[in-house]
Amino acid sequence: MTKRLMLEVISVGQRCGVPLEEELVSVLLERIMSLPGIYSSMYVDAKEGRRLEIDVILGYPMKRAKDFGMDVPTLAALYALLKAIDGRLGR
Repeated sequence: MTKRLMLEVISVGQRCGVPLEEELVSVLLERIMSLPGIYSSMYVDAKEGRRLEIDVILGYPMKRAKDFGMDVPTLAALYALLKAIDGRLGR
């Protein structure tokens, strides 16, 4: 799922004119997996009782994908799920 999400966000970035290559996904995943004890910032926010940074992290690529009429099912699903989770947590 992470790889699919990253590929979708790269596609959105490419449509915005950002020179990103799909190979970046493998490079970043390799780096992340080599660092034990590393968690996403939204995970840390949830653990510490803070609001999730959904709109800051996923909102912009989601908006741009809509603007371009792009199909980003993984991004859309994760965005919706995280918004619901954040709402249920009362934040």
